Amino acid sequence: MGSAGTPRLASRLVGCCARSRSFAAAVGLADRALPARPDLLTVLTYHRVDEPQRRPDLYPGLISATPDELDRQLAFLSAHRHLLSLSELSDAQAGRSSVPPSSVLVTFDDAYLD
Repeated sequence: MGSAGTPRLASRLVGCCARSRSFAAAVGLADRALPARPDLLTVLTYHRVDEPQRRPDLYPGLISATPDELDRQLAFLSAHRHLLSLSELSDAQAGRSSVPPSSVLVTFDDAYLD
């Protein structure tokens, strides 16, 4: 596959992780499939956190997780990874510190109500 396919694979795996009912297994799969590189930061982006039936007018494929799934996923990440804060990221970018190993930055797309 080579390095040209790596971003596409990474994108698919991250999408799988965000939507998977077996989040721990999906994270483990991503760990095995993607090369460990200290110069890369894992960023997990959620688009919408909601119950699918709560907003039937919105496309359900945009729901990254339900509130309960998000709670479980963040608990798993907290137990197995370092959840990187924006201040830690800023310090690392400014050269005042380095990003701890196994760090994950969690972001939310759109900053909408859900």
